[in-house]
Amino acid sequence: MVAFPTNIPSPLVPYATGGGDSYKLSVKDSTITATTEGGYKITRPRNTRRIRTWTYTWGFLSDEDFASLERFYMKVGQHEIFSFTHPGSGEITHVRMVGDFTSQCLYPSGWQVTLCFEEV
Repeated sequence: MVAFPTNIPSPLVPYATGGGDSYKLSVKDSTITATTEGGYKITRPRNTRRIRTWTYTWGFLSDEDFASLERFYMKVGQHEIFSFTHPGSGEITHVRMVGDFTSQCLYPSGWQVTLCFEEV
């Protein structure tokens, strides 16, 4: 299994400049809802699994670190599963990319990259 590159710095923390979307976790619920003629709501789970999605922002990356992230994205795309170690908690999760590779050059400080991962 492919692993996320470990040679790049950790993502920005939420209170860092430009890090507002970093360390963002969202959990997708699978509940199906219907309303009866009497106004009662009926709900049931479509499945029992809850899928977690993480958004991370790396900031002030050097050209080399930026190129490393870009190469990794080009290799795995949104179709290949890889292991990711979450900064801080150290939890290892099997994920795939969700969404496009988003980057911005913050001259002269470096690159800012935002990536979103979905649990597999």
